[in-house]
Amino acid sequence: MDEYRYAHLLPSEFRQRLASMPLAYLPLGTLEWHGEHLPLGSDAILSEGLMVECAQRFGGIVMPPVYLGPDRVQHDGEGAPLYGMDYADSTDPHRRLEGSCYWVSDAFFGEMIDAILSQIERAGFKFVFADGHFPSRRLWCETMAAREQRFQLKLLGITDDVAPKWKSQIDHAARNETSLAMCYRGELVDLDQLPESRDVWPQGVTGEDPRDASTAYGQACIASTVEVAGHLIAKACGRVCLDVSTETIEFPAIRSNLDYLFLSQAFQPDVVNALLRLAEQVGFHQGTYADGRQRNNQVAFFNRSKTYPLGPIFDRVVEIAGRASQMLDIEVDPARLDKIQVSRYMPGESYGDHVDHHVDIEDNRKLSIFCSMTENGQFSIRQSHLDVGLGDAVIFPSTAQHAAPPQPTGTRYSFVAWIPGPTWT
Repeated sequence: MDEYRYAHLLPSEFRQRLASMPLAYLPLGTLEWHGEHLPLGSDAILSEGLMVECAQRFGGIVMPPVYLGPDRVQHDGEGAPLYGMDYADSTDPHRRLEGSCYWVSDAFFGEMIDAILSQIERAGFKFVFADGHFPSRRLWCETMAAREQRFQLKLLGITDDVAPKWKSQIDHAARNETSLAMCYRGELVDLDQLPESRDVWPQGVTGEDPRDASTAYGQACIASTVEVAGHLIAKACGRVCLDVSTETIEFPAIRSNLDYLFLSQAFQPDVVNALLRLAEQVGFHQGTYADGRQRNNQVAFFNRSKTYPLGPIFDRVVEIAGRASQMLDIEVDPARLDKIQVSRYMPGESYGDHVDHHVDIEDNRKLSIFCSMTENGQFSIRQSHLDVGLGDAVIFPSTAQHAAPPQPTGTRYSFVAWIPGPTWT
């Protein structure tokens, strides 16, 4: 089984993982009471478990969990501190809950996170996603912007706009966290420790009844959360440069449910400009959809078999397609590439949502390669908007819905190549 946890990697494995995706996952855990039925390290177990799932899907390396974290604090009648769940409404009477051993001040937590980020940056990472214990999550998100000013890192977290869709660690030892624990470390969960009577609420538990927990519910929460994490990672990491001029591509810019790759400067400007000059000489005509309807822009086609001086650009497309098809796990035959389409968009012109693969097209398009031929290019795929510059490319399955947004002013150019392959199964 592939390993994604930092502490378990050999140096050679670390180098490979880091080159593939320089994203560090930081589980924010505690050693804290989570009811009589869950282990004291639940926050770390759940956040690390989710992040391993994400690393398996999207790449990256999972850091060791942090077991210290902030929380609210007040003092009892004798002056002894009570932390977090010690004085929750579900804890009666308010008291020091057994096993909680994690609390640090906000300031100490901040210094600790700064030290960790300093080492993560030194190790070569470019992105950090942190989540887990709710007060740690809150403090992390509140300080992300300020930390990005001090570190050469892009930081990701469960911010207010993401939180409504997030289904991981959204209660305290209740149905959600109990179900997740049953999926990740079921052998550590003992539901028999919960009161049999529904009239008795478990101490120090907040949320839906943990006696309604199940692995099926946990698996549904994990699947939903991983999908949200994929979009979050895609949005943050979407402009990572791929070096397609070397023997191996450095790392996938995005590998998620969106299933597309972004390659910065995949095509050299002189090659792109040569194709653009040729397109202007040959001339553009009205574009059409696969069913014959007219498109709201103009196109020019170039066949590989004709005597156009386009060998370098066709060779480059074939090279990129061969490597990208492996990364996207799409079987193609790049040698069958026979045409490139150049598109021109005047002010107000666009190409609405569509897919490139059609069952009635003989070449059986499997992989599409879009390249911007001008600066400030525009491209949308599955409702995600991408800003693309001269020579930047987006590679995606030909079944993916995409669009060219309306051109506001000036003229925009791009080209696309479709790589055929065996019939989709």
